[in-house]
Amino acid sequence: MRRGRRAIVTAALAAGFAVSAGYYLFSLGRGAHDTRIPVSRSSIVAQPQSTEQLTPERRGDFAPPPAAADATAPLQAAAAPDAPDAPISDLLSGKQSSEVVEATIVQYGRNRDESSLDEVLMLSGDARDVRVRSVAIRNLVLVGGRKHPEKTVPVLEKALFDVEPQVQAEALRVMGRFVEHLSPAARQRIKELSALTPRNREEERVREAARMLREHVETAAKLPGAIGEQMAAGYAHIEAE
Repeated sequence: MRRGRRAIVTAALAAGFAVSAGYYLFSLGRGAHDTRIPVSRSSIVAQPQSTEQLTPERRGDFAPPPAAADATAPLQAAAAPDAPDAPISDLLSGKQSSEVVEATIVQYGRNRDESSLDEVLMLSGDARDVRVRSVAIRNLVLVGGRKHPEKTVPVLEKALFDVEPQVQAEALRVMGRFVEHLSPAARQRIKELSALTPRNREEERVREAARMLREHVETAAKLPGAIGEQMAAGYAHIEAE
């Protein structure tokens, strides 16, 4: 009886040893073909640089492409307060895009840069792009044009005969600051524009601006010089708003 039990125990131990040995050999064979690198949670915590290496790749998915960044760089540079001024020859010749030129003019006006008056005057009359001419006229007073009517008024009067209604409308608005300096030809042109039959929204704006300026010019002409100048200043303030 004892011999039977001993035989059973011995057989069970032998079977268990065989299973363990087989599993160990199987594990060795699997490890020889497994190329994965086990990473434990403790190793990630102990080496924070492992997660930091992923950050640039994730940010790169949301970053603008290099081409887009290069395209906006000139505009950002022109709008920077301490950016160097682009040569006037470049602004007039078309070497710079219209967006860059507009941003440059706006920056001149924002900085009240009176040293740029001559450049803005040239752009007001000679720029190829309609929007550039309009933006330049709009900023004339901000860059010192009010202090130099002998330079500014001729440019504004020329703009009254521009083929683009947008340029005409801007000139009419700015002229409110120079009522006492307008020539008879400019006054006549204002009357003509105030009687314009508009064909579109832009021409309608020209007519309304001309009518407002005409009424102001006629009223100021009936008053003494000092009062007329005060009215001109008040009209200019309203237009600026």
